[in-house]
Amino acid sequence: MNTATQPTPTKHRPINSHQLQLLTTLYKFRYCTAQIIASSQGAKHTRVILTRLKILVDQGYIGQNYDSSYKIIGKPATYHLLPKGIQILRQQSFADPNVLKQAYYDKNKDDGHIQHRLNVFKTYVFIKQNYPKQFQFFSKSELPSLKYKLPRDLTDAYLQKNEEIESSGANKPDLNAPDYFVSFYETAAPYWRIKNSIRRYIAYAESEKWHKATERDFPIVIISCETKALERRLQNLTKRELDNNWVSVKFEFLAV
Repeated sequence: MNTATQPTPTKHRPINSHQLQLLTTLYKFRYCTAQIIASSQGAKHTRVILTRLKILVDQGYIGQNYDSSYKIIGKPATYHLLPKGIQILRQQSFADPNVLKQAYYDKNKDDGHIQHRLNVFKTYVFIKQNYPKQFQFFSKSELPSLKYKLPRDLTDAYLQKNEEIESSGANKPDLNAPDYFVSFYETAAPYWRIKNSIRRYIAYAESEKWHKATERDFPIVIISCETKALERRLQNLTKRELDNNWVSVKFEFLAV
């Protein structure tokens, strides 16, 4: 008879508010780095964020992408949800079941997909820092929660002005329209794909489905670019595309 003492299973404490906040952030943006989260929270140091992320990794709630090559090129670790973390989010009223199903595959996505999601997260941080409390930012994961369903893959995010903040007399931002679509474009993206994305916005505006469903003017499209050179190129592209169509869509460019 084997009388060897069996190891006692490690008991995990229930998820606390800080950990749930991190899981919610990963639901919203799908990927994160400690540095971006620190910027989002206005934290001066990432040490506490890294500790919280490590606990979630060690307990199997989230996964980490990192190896020795990251350190050589100065690339930060990225994090994504794992099934155990997804199960916690299933208990949250804001979480869409279809979005959670998609999150199961996040661990298998390539670097380009991950970097794009991180760039959208950075755009959110930029808007949050420069226009505090002025807007609600709905990421791609949160778009299904809107009353009006947007076409699939139309936009990276939807930005809506907070009417209560505006009427309170608080500092008003330079962005004065009630609604914005937000798209981020990387220099590595194929030009034809970017052109098709711009054309989808124009075609959607031409359909007038947005105005009929919401009785609001068509949102201004914010284009966030990885470089100034790409920004100039897309300014020319949007002008050419609008010249070939009767609809009036306003594009604004954001340097993040």
